[in-house]
Amino acid sequence: MCFIFVSCGWEGSMHDSRILNIVTEDPQYNFPTAVDGRYYLVDSRYSNKKGFLAPYKGSHYHQPHFQRHKLRNRDELFNRAHSSLRSVIERTFGAWKSRWRFLHNMPQFDFRRVQVPLVAASMALHNFIRKNCEDDATIAAVRNAAEYTYADIPDRADLAALDKAVVATDEDVEMAEVRHRIRAELYQIRHNGR
Repeated sequence: MCFIFVSCGWEGSMHDSRILNIVTEDPQYNFPTAVDGRYYLVDSRYSNKKGFLAPYKGSHYHQPHFQRHKLRNRDELFNRAHSSLRSVIERTFGAWKSRWRFLHNMPQFDFRRVQVPLVAASMALHNFIRKNCEDDATIAAVRNAAEYTYADIPDRADLAALDKAVVATDEDVEMAEVRHRIRAELYQIRHNGR
């Protein structure tokens, strides 16, 4: 539950996916590239491309849906696991904003000289506290929110197989295959009762 990259000061109306494209494509930002079979989890607004694993589009994704409805297919099985892992990101932002109340009502200081560095510094301090304080109450308050386990998945042998690995919205065949393999492994784990 730490921040690994910060790029502050973007216009509030700029879409997150555009910012991600800029910071990953421009070497001046020094974005930490995922290597050695690792990747960043991104939500459905982003492309499934090298180093970034997106959920299956066109299938349910958010946790509340799965609390009310059974999984319909293997894509939803993958999306539920993906959503659960991404919830760590949401909890990290929740803890950070909870710890630094000024983020909710930023003082009217100079944007570039004060506000932007203040946001970056608060993230750095969040990481320092996270790494050095085992009994941090702010983290404890959000740590166990909505934890997901394989046991939470309904045991359904009839989950329809959607065997296409690459779908029309995929930009990268390799990441589409990674997602397909993970989906198949999740299904096998659940099917075998592990």
